[in-house]
Amino acid sequence: MDTQEAHLFSIDDRAKNIISYGLDINKYNRVSACETSAQQMWKLLEVTHEGTNQVKETKINMLVQRYETFKIKENESINEMYSRFTLITNGLTLLGKWLEKFLNLFPRDPKDLNVLKLEELVGSLMAHEITMKIHDKEETTMKKKNLALKAKASHAPESSDDSNQDMALTTRKFKKFLENRRDGKMKKNQSSQQ
Repeated sequence: MDTQEAHLFSIDDRAKNIISYGLDINKYNRVSACETSAQQMWKLLEVTHEGTNQVKETKINMLVQRYETFKIKENESINEMYSRFTLITNGLTLLGKWLEKFLNLFPRDPKDLNVLKLEELVGSLMAHEITMKIHDKEETTMKKKNLALKAKASHAPESSDDSNQDMALTTRKFKKFLENRRDGKMKKNQSSQQ
């Protein structure tokens, strides 16, 4: 073995040690049988965690399907939606696949979405969401006030009905009073004429 081969073995041994030190006992037991090279250890770890190429393709297909059918859920905040979306895109990135769909999820903004950074877009959407929540609260408050006014307005006719009844009673009493008075004057006039 010449010095170059010895140097390569030394590098490989260091790589195997680095890989081994980063593993828990269960994972170490899986790869410790790979005595030949650090590259074999690494390949075995890849298959263990990511699966074979067939498993990778299945995962990619599943994530691509989620990605392509991704929509914001009803009553989902921008943060929640962005977290769900990030899980999908991170999975695709880790498996070596990247797609661009995020901008198609939202209505067009006057800003140029092609040059807008994803973080700026999410920030803009979060600000819009806050504005919408405030608007919804104001709208709900106005509806409650309108209901309160309607309730008061519906009570008002009842009180006016009461006052109308009182007025009718007063009018009848007054008419009776006038009739009695007139009748009383007529009786006096009749008795004085006789």
